Amino acid sequence: MPLGWLRWHYRSKHESLIAFSNHQFYGNKLVTFPGANSKDPRLGIEFKYIADGIYDRSGRRDNPREAEEIVKLVSEHFFRHPDRSLGVVAFSIAQMTAIQDRIEKLMRERPELQSYFREDRLEGFFIKNLENVQGDERDVMIFSVGYGKDASGKLDMRMFGPLTRAGGERRLNVAVTRAREKVILVSSIRAADLDLSSTRALGVLALHRYLDYAERGAEALYLKSHEAGEFESPLEREVAAEIRSLGYEVVPQVGYSGFRIDLGVIDPAEPGRYLLGVECDGATYHSAYTARDRDRLRQEILEKFGWRIHRVWSPDWVMRRDKEVERLRKAIDNALSSKGNSAGNRTHNEEKGEFATVTKKEPDPINNEIHYPWVSSYKVWRPKKMPFLQPKMDGVELDRMLNEIVDVEGPIHIELATRRLANTLGFQKVGSRIMKAVNASIRILLKEGKLKKFNKFLWPSKDDFSLMVRQPIPEEKDSCRTIKFVALEEIELAVRNLIRSAFSISEDDGVKQVARIFGFYHTGANIHDRIKEIMKQMISRGDLVLKGDRLSLP
Repeated sequence: MPLGWLRWHYRSKHESLIAFSNHQFYGNKLVTFPGANSKDPRLGIEFKYIADGIYDRSGRRDNPREAEEIVKLVSEHFFRHPDRSLGVVAFSIAQMTAIQDRIEKLMRERPELQSYFREDRLEGFFIKNLENVQGDERDVMIFSVGYGKDASGKLDMRMFGPLTRAGGERRLNVAVTRAREKVILVSSIRAADLDLSSTRALGVLALHRYLDYAERGAEALYLKSHEAGEFESPLEREVAAEIRSLGYEVVPQVGYSGFRIDLGVIDPAEPGRYLLGVECDGATYHSAYTARDRDRLRQEILEKFGWRIHRVWSPDWVMRRDKEVERLRKAIDNALSSKGNSAGNRTHNEEKGEFATVTKKEPDPINNEIHYPWVSSYKVWRPKKMPFLQPKMDGVELDRMLNEIVDVEGPIHIELATRRLANTLGFQKVGSRIMKAVNASIRILLKEGKLKKFNKFLWPSKDDFSLMVRQPIPEEKDSCRTIKFVALEEIELAVRNLIRSAFSISEDDGVKQVARIFGFYHTGANIHDRIKEIMKQMISRGDLVLKGDRLSLP
C-alpha cells in the first residue's frame, strides 16, 4: 500500500505551538498556518521558571513548589478566561498526584469554583501524566516538568521517568502539541542545567531542546524570523511598496513552514498584530495541489485564526493598477474600523474583579448533573446557643455539643467532629488538650448509649436513624468533606443506589459518578483509589457483580 502524510496542521492557532515538533520530529514537512497576532499574550508558549522549586528525590519524588504554582495558574485561568478549556500535564505520576491533591484542597476551600472543574471527555478540565495524555486537546495546556535539583542542589540525569525510556521523545511530542491556543511550561530547571554528556535518552535530549525553545522562542530552532522573509515575486514587491506609500508597515512571507502569507500589513497601534493578510497569485498560490485547497480551505483556516485576507491578482494589477490600489486601501480601512468595533464590544472578567458566572446547561445524565432522589443535602451542625466556657472546659457542655453534632451530621469522622467543636470553642487548631477532652466525651456518650462508634466514625444511636447519601451544598463550605471524612458505609450505599438506578455501569464511570455525588468533580488518585477499593470489597462479598468491565447488582 502506498504511504502518505497527513501534512496539514490546523489545531494550533499560534504557529509557535507546532513549530518545535515540525522542526524536531517532522522535518518541517507539516503545513502550518501563522496567527494574525504574534504578540497576543493569550496565544503561544510561555515559560515560567520556578527558581525555588526543589525535587524531592528521596521522598515523594515530586516538586511541591511547582505544584503550588500550577494551582495558582489554574485559578488565574478560570478567573480570566472561564470560556477557554484547560488541561494540566505533569511529567510524572508523582507530580500529577501532588497537583491533584492541591486542586482538591482548592475546591474544598472554594466550593464556588467546583463548576469549573467538571470533567468532560472532550472539553472538561483534566490533570494527566505524560504517558496518558494522547488524544486530548484543549485551548490551554499547562505543563509541570516536576523534575529538578534536589535540596542539595544536585540534578540527577537519571530521574526523568518516561523520558528516559524508549519512545520518550514521542511521548513528549504528543504532549506538547495538545494545545490549540497557549502552552504554559512550568519548570524548576532550564535547558542549561541539563548535562547532556551523561545521557543518551532521546526523550531527555528532546526535553532539553523544548526547554530552550520555550525560553528563547524561534531563535532556538534557527528559524528565519518574520522580518527576514523575502519577496517571492516582483508583484509582491510592488504591492508592498504601495502599502508603505499608504503609511503602513508590511512584512513579506509571514510564517515558518512551507505555507506563508505573502504580505502581512502591521497594525500601527499593535506592532505584533496584522491588520490584513495580502495573498498574491505567486509561488505559494500555485503550489496548492487543488483549487479547493488554493481558493477556499486555506482562506477558511486563516480566517479562523483571526486573519482578514485580501487577494491581488497579477492580471488585474497590471491592467487596472489604480483600481487595485484603491481596493487595497479600502480593505485596510475596513480592517481598521472592524478592529475598533470589536475592541469596543470586548469585555474582560479581570476588570470585574470576580469570577465569571458559568452558564448552567441542561441536566446531563452522563456528567451526573441530575440530582438522584436518594441523595440528600449535607446538614451542618450549628450550635443552638453559643457556649460560655471557663478556661477549664466544661465536660457536661462538651458532651452535649458532641451529642448534637453526631445527631445532625452522623456518621461523622472523629477528626471532623473535633474540628467542629474546636472552631465553636474558639480554638484555631486541634491540639492535644481538645483531643483529650473529646475522647473523654466519646467514652462517656458510648457508655450512656447516646452514640455508636465504628472504626473512626461516630453514629447516632437513635432507633429511627436511617443512613443517607449526602452531597455538599456549594454555598456552604463546611458541608464539603474530604473523601477521608466520608464513611465507608455511605460510599457503599451510593454505589448500590447508583447501579440500581443505571442497571449497570462501567467501573470507571461508576467511580466518577460516585465521586461527583460527594462533590468531587475531579477524581484525584486518593479519591479514585478509595472508591475503587470499596467496589472491590463489595465484589468480593458478592454485593456487586463484575462482568467484563460492567458492574451490576446480583
